[in-house]
Amino acid sequence: MPLTTNDYGKTLTFETVSPAILGSKIVNAKLQSIVDPATAKALGIVDITYQHLLVFNDLPPGTKDDAMSYNYAKFLMPDGTPALFGMPWIKEGSVVPVVVTDLVVRIKNVGHDTINIVRNALITNGITSGFTIDVES
Repeated sequence: MPLTTNDYGKTLTFETVSPAILGSKIVNAKLQSIVDPATAKALGIVDITYQHLLVFNDLPPGTKDDAMSYNYAKFLMPDGTPALFGMPWIKEGSVVPVVVTDLVVRIKNVGHDTINIVRNALITNGITSGFTIDVES
């Protein structure tokens, strides 16, 4: 699905066309806006001209060799940082909306050594932010 203004505010997962430069899969990124190249450049989140040079060989055939020739999608990443992706940098057909929710887990009658076991299990499985571990006596 191509990104449109109807996707503003949605949490999305997608693949990039240049995994070595951009990462292979972007997970749970919230689309904030789609901007023209001048605005993307002014935002200063990423040097779009330099990034375009890095990824150009991986872009779809027919893409102009000009960072100012296409629009950019501005995302809020799960860790709270902004990110900017040129529309041709997003692999066609890979955008999937994600339904997100909060998850509450209560584990009763465990020792304090379990705190690090639970934290490490979350991190090992890709949940690196957005969680707290509270201890109740």
